[in-house]
Amino acid sequence: VYKRQEYGDQKTFQEIKDIVKTQKAPAQLPSLNYLLKLQRLNFDVTLLPSYPISLPRIVVTSFDISRESQVLLNSDLNLFLQDLKGCECIFASVDWVLQNYEKYQQEAQKAPITDQTKKSEKVYFVREFLWFHHLY
Repeated sequence: VYKRQEYGDQKTFQEIKDIVKTQKAPAQLPSLNYLLKLQRLNFDVTLLPSYPISLPRIVVTSFDISRESQVLLNSDLNLFLQDLKGCECIFASVDWVLQNYEKYQQEAQKAPITDQTKKSEKVYFVREFLWFHHLY
């Protein structure tokens, strides 16, 4: 079901491997932040040093659903995570999102087009560039 992913930050991956090998953690552990891409979903996961005692911060984004549906999905995911406090819950939360994603996708398709959306079609964008030249 899950595809193999490449690690983008090799330095962080090497630091994790060194901690596992030596079994000695640095005095001040940083939070671990990574991006997991599954299907058309992006999971931005932040693990605090006190994980799994403290809940991870997981934000799910997708171009397939509206912002309102994304906000609703993330708030429902946080409610789901409250039940798993104190447990390792990354895989459970990813599984929950994959099982419930279609509901939020259908809600985004049912959303009516408002008058403001129709008016926004006539917006023009202007791109301006500033060129600075420094003489030393």
